Amino acid sequence: MAGSFRHANLFQADPHPGNYRFGPDGRGGFVDFGCVKALSERQRHKFVAIARAAVEGHQHELRDLMVQTGFLASDSTLTVEEAYEWWAGILYELFAPQPFTYTQNASRRAIRGMVDIRAADHPVRRLSMPEDFAFFPRLSFGMSTLFAALHATLDARSIYDDLHGIAEPVTPLGKQHHAWVRRRGLPLGLDAHDHP
Repeated sequence: MAGSFRHANLFQADPHPGNYRFGPDGRGGFVDFGCVKALSERQRHKFVAIARAAVEGHQHELRDLMVQTGFLASDSTLTVEEAYEWWAGILYELFAPQPFTYTQNASRRAIRGMVDIRAADHPVRRLSMPEDFAFFPRLSFGMSTLFAALHATLDARSIYDDLHGIAEPVTPLGKQHHAWVRRRGLPLGLDAHDHP
């Protein structure tokens, strides 16, 4: 689910179990391509860089990237600190103690962070959603809801760093995935892709 736009330039934004098929030989397949989005390499790389800047606490770079991708107008009133706090809330699982266990609170937090416009000062009121990223909230909601239903516990930060290519995997599944990526010569999240 998270690797498709890190290894390629597309993602499937409807990550529920009914859209995945797994064969007895370990191969996976996907169905229902109604929410698949192909990204230009420029936009894909910028989006990965935004999230990376947030996780690493590079607040000014984060806001600059938000302007470059169209999330913000250059004269937006959203401050550097507010932009960072908004992203830190969206990426809460990466900042929390690891391993992280998903609960119903994780789903509620994701929804409030992305779309709760009841508060007059909510950052989303001062953001624009670039067309290329319109499906990303759906991906985030789907993932957190599914993980919460499973009460999944995982080292979210390690997985995130591994997918970006800045750390070696720590889980058995992560090590298998990393070997699969290397065998196929696929790029990682922060690598430049050949796709235009």
